[in-house]
Amino acid sequence: MELTSLDYLKRQVLYTGFGNVLDIKLEQNVAKELIEFQLTFSREFGKDKATALLYFSRSEKGQYFFNKYDLEVKNELGTSVTHTFYVNNKARNFVEGEKPKHKTFTVKEAYNQLSGRFVLKTMDNKEGIETTAWRGIDFTERNENGRFKAITFPAKNLNVGKALKEIGYPIKEMEREAQAKEFISSIERGDKVYATLISDGQEFRRRLVADPEFRSLKIETPIVLKKQEQEVESKGVEESNSQQRSTEQRKSDENVRTESSDKRKGVFKFLR
Repeated sequence: MELTSLDYLKRQVLYTGFGNVLDIKLEQNVAKELIEFQLTFSREFGKDKATALLYFSRSEKGQYFFNKYDLEVKNELGTSVTHTFYVNNKARNFVEGEKPKHKTFTVKEAYNQLSGRFVLKTMDNKEGIETTAWRGIDFTERNENGRFKAITFPAKNLNVGKALKEIGYPIKEMEREAQAKEFISSIERGDKVYATLISDGQEFRRRLVADPEFRSLKIETPIVLKKQEQEVESKGVEESNSQQRSTEQRKSDENVRTESSDKRKGVFKFLR
């Protein structure tokens, strides 16, 4: 079904993850027949605040386009990072009732990249050829406009399903097919993901991050086992033993963080 310029803009904004909260403002600005206009959007991801500035323009034929958006992510400490994400306007046909194959980073995917994580995404390259690759941001280098550079790595660098099997422990989230599929997809989207590793009947929660540069999954931020905590409470372990375990846990945390530190300095300073 052929959509009007306004309807198309609404669909673009919706599928880019901004929902329909901007619909009324879109209608108002299009009605004014403005050559260009910008809209703002904000939402929170946990304790992080994301603020977006969306750019729209009208062609000589009167067709409106959603061109790009700037996204700033500020954490609870006040540290912020900003990047520009461009919108793919080549395919302008939406089928009613069907979600289109979206070749623009959603605001959640953009947030994930600004948090230091990679996203596996199918997009058109500069030659217009559809390419699936791991995409992220290099926080160590800026372009001529002072913005951080986008970086890509081939999709073949990291097969998440295969990498999960090579971790060396059974993973609870991989036990059921439907759950496993969503678990893998979540890592590929760059979401914050925690895996429940099983060893000797105990469950260990570990955060997993895709690292296509080094063709692996990184294990970060250990979390104290729920099962261990329950055992400590039920057995009434003495305070001295508890303090000893806390010391050992801190040492373990430091070792894991050291082993999983990124070789590209600065990339994970913002990551939490």
